[in-house]
Amino acid sequence: MVGSGVLLGRCIEHYGAGEAFLPVLEALDRCCRATGGSGLITRLQRWAPTWLAQMPGLLSAHENEELQRDIVGATKERLLRELVGALEAVSQELPLVMVLEDLHWSDAATLDAISLLAQRRDAARLLVMGTYRAVDASLTEHPIKRLRQGLLARGRCIDLPLAPFSRPELRSYLSARFRQPPCPTSL
Repeated sequence: MVGSGVLLGRCIEHYGAGEAFLPVLEALDRCCRATGGSGLITRLQRWAPTWLAQMPGLLSAHENEELQRDIVGATKERLLRELVGALEAVSQELPLVMVLEDLHWSDAATLDAISLLAQRRDAARLLVMGTYRAVDASLTEHPIKRLRQGLLARGRCIDLPLAPFSRPELRSYLSARFRQPPCPTSL
């Protein structure tokens, strides 16, 4: 078993070159370290060893050495194929939800992974949810806009635009978020 079946990763704003696939790696790493994560590690060893190699803290030093020998010469394309294969294999046993937040800060490799996952022909019990701020993506001409448009045109995604919180919703959220002390109503 692979834990809860929820993979959560987030993009961060970079001020230079960022790490490829960072939110996907974060999501996989979190799930592997969670209770029941050993099942995912086993599946990554079989289906996605290049991904497992990106998370060396999950294996012993000896296992890492063996893995590094096995993946010499791995390419970005191999990483993408392995990711799809691993997620499809895991989703046969347990439905998966991958949530990737703040895609307006994502790297191109992460967008390639989303594109490949969204356009697979084989059925998988996998839902990929991504969040992004449209204004930020527009201001920077981020490629998430093109990906979204292409997937929408092919019927491979849906938009769920969120309206801003109303005052009562905001008050409720802030009260739940900052319980001690209660959030000032003047805020």
